[in-house]
Amino acid sequence: MPIEITQRLLTSTVRIGRHRFATAVLTGHGNRCMFCGMGSVIGGRRRPRLLPASHIKPWRESANKERLDHLNGLTACPDVAFDTGLLTVSEDLSITYATDLERALPSDEPLRRAFGKPPLADRLILPAGADRPDTACLGWRRTQVFVSSPTAAEGVRRTGEKDCSLDARFAQTV
Repeated sequence: MPIEITQRLLTSTVRIGRHRFATAVLTGHGNRCMFCGMGSVIGGRRRPRLLPASHIKPWRESANKERLDHLNGLTACPDVAFDTGLLTVSEDLSITYATDLERALPSDEPLRRAFGKPPLADRLILPAGADRPDTACLGWRRTQVFVSSPTAAEGVRRTGEKDCSLDARFAQTV
C-alpha cells in the first residue's frame, strides 16, 4: 500500500477518535463550560466551535488509553489559559490561577472580564451525575504545565514548571 494512502487512513482514524473523545466530553458535561457554566447550545443548536473539549493531559503526552478517555477531558472556554498553564484544577476541583495571572487581574479590566470570579467559578461546575475528571491527569497537569510562582526561599521553579512571564518569552525571541 502506498505511503500516502497509509497516512490518510491514519489521519482519518485519529480524527474519528478525537471526534468521539470530544463528543463524550461535551455530552458528559452537558455542553457547558466547566469553568464558567457557559453553554454551547444557542437558539436550539449546538455551536461546536464555541466550546472545545480539551485534554487535561495532552494527546502527545498521553498513553493510548488516556487519549480517548473522556475522564482526561474538560469543556473549557478558557482553553488557551488552561493549555498554557495560567489556570489549573486542584484535586478538590477548585480552580487555581498562576501567580502572574492572579496579580494582573485587579489592574487589567479585559483580563478580569475573561478570567475573574465571575465569570469563572471557584470550582469546576459538574452537572448532576457527571463523572469527575481523572485525578491522575489533573495531577500531571499541575506538575508539568501549571505556571506557579518560584518558591520564596529558593527563587526557582520546581522541575517541570514553565516560565510563562512576558520577560521570559521576550528573552527567548531576542
